[in-house]
Amino acid sequence: MQRSLPLLRCRSQCGGPQTLVRAPQRGEGGGSPLGEAQGASLIPVRALGVDPGLSATGYGVVELQGRSFRLLEKGTVRTKPKDPLPERLWRILTALEEVSRRHEPQLVAVEEVFLAKNLTAGMLTAQVAGVVKLLARGRELRVYSPREVKKRITGNGAAPKEQVIGMVEHLLGIKGLRSDHAADALALALCAVFDRG
Repeated sequence: MQRSLPLLRCRSQCGGPQTLVRAPQRGEGGGSPLGEAQGASLIPVRALGVDPGLSATGYGVVELQGRSFRLLEKGTVRTKPKDPLPERLWRILTALEEVSRRHEPQLVAVEEVFLAKNLTAGMLTAQVAGVVKLLARGRELRVYSPREVKKRITGNGAAPKEQVIGMVEHLLGIKGLRSDHAADALALALCAVFDRG
């Protein structure tokens, strides 16, 4: 049975005031979509979440220590459609390697790629996901479907994008997440650190 994320203490990226969100005690029902809090880990766990895309790859690094999530970095790697495919993949890989060097995550989380109606676009996205999996060498790799991420973040596997973004902002104590790509990446990273922690 998959768990939803617990209610936890959240901190802002810039060291601003902390937002305290009560974590339910073990055995307490409450019916919260975020589920029951697990034991707090004193060792920080860091995850790099990646939302793969050839034109725009979102990334986010999240740390969980104790019962506090902390946003370390987020962004989007963009490539130019006119550039050759190997150059575009190399740009994504080198940008993510730099992020990984800065934060040294133990986990890499990526969204599972489904080949939908547009087979060509799906195959290109799958190649970016392959680059991310290469980056995960020597680290734990977590792969999540979009439905799994929605379920763990909001408690509802069919939650709309706005609800997921709102919960990611709430958990990390931030506002103004505009990029769907970065928001998806942060949701993936949150799932990974929670599963590990």
